[in-house]
Parts: sequence; C-alpha cells; structure tokens
Amino acid sequence: MVRITTRQEGEWQVIGIDGRLAADGVIELEKAVAAARSAVRIDLQALRSADGDGLDAIRRLEARGIPLLGVPPYVRLLLEQTTVAALGADRSR
Repeated sequence: MVRITTRQEGEWQVIGIDGRLAADGVIELEKAVAAARSAVRIDLQALRSADGDGLDAIRRLEARGIPLLGVPPYVRLLLEQTTVAALGADRSR
C-alpha cells in the first residue's frame, strides 16, 4: 500500500511517496505530478519498496529532470541495477 502526499516548499511542489509503490500507486503518482502547479520534486524518504512498475515510474520521472529527494540506499541500488540490466540487454541485440 502506498500513500502519495503533496506539500509546497517555497517554489517547489514536493510529492511524497510513503510505503510500497506498485502499479496502482503509479497512477496516483502520475496524477499528482500532472496536477502540480509549480516545479516538482519527489520525496522518497518514506518509500519502503517498489515493484518493477514503481521503479520504472521513478526512473521516468528522474529522466524528465524531476529531482529525487531522500532516496533510500536500497531503492537507489534497485534503480541503478535495473538501469544497468536494461543497458546490458540493449547491447546484446
């Protein structure tokens, strides 16, 4: 289960993710990002885990230039491993 929260910090709209981000939470996260009225940052400090859909969503947001705050070391490792694995798959083609 995931909880998506939003708060304003100066000029930034900070979207927090609390719990486990899975496919159903990705839709809620995407809606929160789309509804933001100012520049967005994603706070991952309370993120406990994420499935493949959740990791893909975080990766897409980061690729769009949206800063990630408080990324837990385990989540950062998962993001990097998945990226490295995807690069390796592309090279094998």
